Amino acid sequence: MRYFQFQMQRFLSRRFRPSEVNRLNQHIFLRYNVRQFSSTKDEQMEFKETCATYRQLWPGEEPSFTIEDLGLLKKNTWIIHDSGQPCIIRSIMPMKSEVTMRVALPFVEAYQTYSGLHTEKKVQVFEVNEDKFPRYPVISRSEDDKLHYFKYIGEDDKIHDLKCFKNRGTPMGRYHKVIKDLDLETEMLLVHVQEAPLKLNENEYEIAQFVQGFSKEIVSKDVQFEYIYHDEDEESVMINCFDEEGDQIELSISKAQNKGVLWKTIQDQIEKYEAGEGTCFITCWNRIKEVGTSRIICGAICKPDLD
Repeated sequence: MRYFQFQMQRFLSRRFRPSEVNRLNQHIFLRYNVRQFSSTKDEQMEFKETCATYRQLWPGEEPSFTIEDLGLLKKNTWIIHDSGQPCIIRSIMPMKSEVTMRVALPFVEAYQTYSGLHTEKKVQVFEVNEDKFPRYPVISRSEDDKLHYFKYIGEDDKIHDLKCFKNRGTPMGRYHKVIKDLDLETEMLLVHVQEAPLKLNENEYEIAQFVQGFSKEIVSKDVQFEYIYHDEDEESVMINCFDEEGDQIELSISKAQNKGVLWKTIQDQIEKYEAGEGTCFITCWNRIKEVGTSRIICGAICKPDLD
């Protein structure tokens, strides 16, 4: 153990400035700060601010890790970097009691080369399914000179933000291909997102996200929920309804969805309800998720009350 601590101290003193050693010991990565790392004696590398997005864990979501000896790991294994960032092993070479390896930190566009690490160093290992990214329904989109911005419905049925640089050729090529003939009346745009755990401190995690692609899915108006009331701000509306069992539920909609036409349609039906013309129902698409369903608002209808 003393030998291992000695080797780690040599490694840190050789590759990091003292201020960086302190930050690494805290196991906290301040993702909006640029940090310097050296992968060779003369080469300096940075953690950049990229178009990665960071979200809190969904209700009931817990990152799943195993603790492994570094010397037993193979190429393309995902681990938690000392900074807390998710990273993937690009090359690894165990030699007797030491390991030389190179890792990529894709969410901050950085690499790190290690040598002299003990084979029994414990690391957190997790799985990323790069063949099946989570897909979220996009309810509005906007852009500026450099970025596309997307609002999507998450696993908690609330509205969240994503961004993607316009110069990321593959995702943006897929985006333009899909929206070229997207029918806003019958189809929903889906965003495909690569996700990996980000360690904030010893017991706290977020999820790092990268947009990887887009597709579309036909929307069906599966269910209707009786309208109660709504609250709104400049960008979104929270609509309270009764579900099938008579319990109160809360649904989200972006005012920019379908270029504002959907919210205007719902407003018109709510106004009829408030004028006493009947009972207002919010129509939804029940999209199947990994666990449960997402209730996505499709419209509204005010039905005359039966005597």
